[in-house]
Amino acid sequence: MLYIYLDDELKNIVNDEESEYYSVEFCPTINIVDMNNKHDMIFNNISIKNGGAHGFGGSNTHRVSIMDCTISYIGGGFLFYRDGEPVRYGNGVEVFNTGSDILVSGCTIFEIFDTAVTNQGSENKAYHKDFTYEYNTIYNCGMGAFELWLRGRNTQMDNIRFTNNAVSDMGCGFSTTQDNRLHEGLGHFVIDFGSDAEISNIDISDNIFDNAEHAIDMGAALLLIDIEELDSNPIYNGFTNNTVTNVDYSVVLYCG
Repeated sequence: MLYIYLDDELKNIVNDEESEYYSVEFCPTINIVDMNNKHDMIFNNISIKNGGAHGFGGSNTHRVSIMDCTISYIGGGFLFYRDGEPVRYGNGVEVFNTGSDILVSGCTIFEIFDTAVTNQGSENKAYHKDFTYEYNTIYNCGMGAFELWLRGRNTQMDNIRFTNNAVSDMGCGFSTTQDNRLHEGLGHFVIDFGSDAEISNIDISDNIFDNAEHAIDMGAALLLIDIEELDSNPIYNGFTNNTVTNVDYSVVLYCG
């Protein structure tokens, strides 16, 4: 149930067509594109915006291509309470639990409450296979650009690629302007919160990473626990005026 209170002073502001408050919009906490138990779909040159959950979201999702789309102003809906605090959420593209043959290419993704693109899950025997995130422009995401983890028994992640993306201003955007203490310390380029899965062929390469606000403050631009190889990712840190370019990672870079 939604209650709206409007006093006379605010009513005059809203009725002024030149005011930035001329209209009020509310985002329902649903996935704009529901990919649950869906397969063999192509989304091309579509604008997806103003949703309280995920832009594209679903589980048991296979053979989906999302190309040249704009995904923006996503997330912020209520998920559950943790330690008495409301947990809010919302990702640009999320495949939860099992998924395969997922392509996100040439998209512009910005103003995301949590993470731009993610494959994650917590179901036994789930698997992520053949995911490609490439040639996307990603900025102003509250949590990060790329989040991947898979927990549960007998789980697998294989052939996951995050390549040739331009990423900037992680830890920025609309979600970080609110009283959201659960977002404190976030704002990473890549996040892996820890996985039980058997992991193979993870490729994070040839991306440009520019500005990760909170992660840089914590001492690193990348929060990585299980991933062991990162190649040729220029990192620019405008928040602290330090610049590292053409970095070839051969060990885990852990931020904690």
